[in-house]
Amino acid sequence: MINFIKIDGINEITRELVLYSDSITYNIDQTSSHSLKNNDIPNELPMLHNWLSKTFKLYPIIYKFYFLPPKTSMKPHIDHRGSYRIPWGLNIPVANANCAKLCFYECPEENIKTKIVGRHIAYAAPMDPTKMTLLNSYVVDAPCILRTDVMHDAINNSETLTRIMFLLRWNDSKKYEDLLI
Repeated sequence: MINFIKIDGINEITRELVLYSDSITYNIDQTSSHSLKNNDIPNELPMLHNWLSKTFKLYPIIYKFYFLPPKTSMKPHIDHRGSYRIPWGLNIPVANANCAKLCFYECPEENIKTKIVGRHIAYAAPMDPTKMTLLNSYVVDAPCILRTDVMHDAINNSETLTRIMFLLRWNDSKKYEDLLI
């Protein structure tokens, strides 16, 4: 479900992500996110941009900070882009990742409903979460490639710390390895 990867210059990239995330206003009571546009990345996150340009044939289409406040969780979901399930993504922990876990679930197709925004599927979620079976859980304390086409959620167990994760998603059905330079 998840493979931890080595990113050259990760300490500098993480510092850059922390500094940028400090400038974002987010809801301290519930899960929230902040997206960046592709053309924001070279100026706002130059270290990340440099690594991406040296590593991938294609740039991501989604750059997003996720804020998971203390004692909260993200609802189980499958990532979508339009009518297309995004098969994988790259997550980079920014802050307080060791106090949270990422869980993957088996969820029968007949128990999955899709959330439509405009004319597109935004994500898929379980109709009845009690019909899901936990497959595995991970502490994502290092960059990782993860299956986003499998039902998953995140749970922050900290009493005081907000978990911050930076997500990158590609609009391509190719495997991670196929997008590497």
